[in-house]
Amino acid sequence: MSVQAVDKFSAGEFTMNRLTVYKASSFWLRLRGLLGRSPLKETEALHIEPCADVHSFGMKYALDIVFLNSAGTVIKTGLLKPNSWMKCKGARAVIELKAGCAERYGLLEGMCANDLNYISIGDRNEL
Repeated sequence: MSVQAVDKFSAGEFTMNRLTVYKASSFWLRLRGLLGRSPLKETEALHIEPCADVHSFGMKYALDIVFLNSAGTVIKTGLLKPNSWMKCKGARAVIELKAGCAERYGLLEGMCANDLNYISIGDRNEL
């Protein structure tokens, strides 16, 4: 299992070198997502596949949501506020990040996210 090193630098004061992407690979991990888990750090993301809609009911923090099509291209991004729901027609997968981090990592519409490498969500017990 590997961790993706994203060597991108953004404008402003915020600079990151590494994004750790956890993959929810089983039905139960996809169903639970981040519910009841500690909030993502600025250097972490959760990948859920298959997935075309997400919710934040019962959560106390916002998330950046990145929808991917079957080719791995970003087709929609948005901010998911607590106790709300978001969907995307044509989406095959979702990447969830701490609010404000998707753009900082260059995860914008039209970008291909196939180069991301994943580690199992089970590799971080507190996630």
